[in-house]
Amino acid sequence: MTTDQGPYPVQFAVEYPDRPLNRLTSFFRILVIIPIAIVLGAVSGATEPVNLGGAPLGGFY
Repeated sequence: MTTDQGPYPVQFAVEYPDRPLNRLTSFFRILVIIPIAIVLGAVSGATEPVNLGGAPLGGFY
């Protein structure tokens, strides 16, 4: 089985949208993801405790 290969083994083409691309709207899309990630992290049931203060978890010095 032989195929006609071009100079590269993989050819990839992307069709860009008909509208002009805007960097500002792309930036705001990233900002919208942050609160969604916080909520998903809060309700996902993470069980790992976080120690930010340096004290042993569940106790005092």
